[in-house]
Amino acid sequence: WPHDPPARDIFIEPGQGGWWQGRKLLILGNLWLLVIFCFFFIVEGGVVLKEKLRKLLVERQIPFIPPTTEIESLRPLGYGVFGVVELIRYQKKLYAHKKPRQNINEHRDSILEEAIKLTDITEQHPNIQRLYFINLKSIGFLMDYCCYGSLDKIVTDNNFNYTLYDAINWSYQLADALSFLHSKKISKLIEIWNIDIWKLFI
Repeated sequence: WPHDPPARDIFIEPGQGGWWQGRKLLILGNLWLLVIFCFFFIVEGGVVLKEKLRKLLVERQIPFIPPTTEIESLRPLGYGVFGVVELIRYQKKLYAHKKPRQNINEHRDSILEEAIKLTDITEQHPNIQRLYFINLKSIGFLMDYCCYGSLDKIVTDNNFNYTLYDAINWSYQLADALSFLHSKKISKLIEIWNIDIWKLFI
């Protein structure tokens, strides 16, 4: 917040160039549409999975990582019933990469459903994680990496020092994020293990 003193931030886990330049952009755009179209035919998972991919890639125009592109996996961050999260480096930036725990329809559908919920939030909020890419190889997605991990681990870690001001500031940011979600009529269960610490100081 602009007038607050520095504090730890949290996240909740959304011209020119002429004729030839315009023609090149048009050609490249059509090539990417062709890649997506072909991918829909070769991906396994049935109608539901393909419809979710279509909604993300075509309707909402979320950028994607082609199946042939390699990303650098650094270390695991956590796991859930349907998915696992790992720290990756892509295009010289760090992201949290959430992907299906197993390569089965139930897990892949669940991951894509979460991606759709994240993209339901069309406006950006400083305390809500943002989705950046769909990874076509893993049927997962890349989102903000919160380097200090889950809030529930922070508050129970005796080796992590935080002040009363930090706790009040986190509470204020949580309330603001929840108010934002309610104002957009987005129904999403918020639990403490879905709340992550992004950075120590702004």
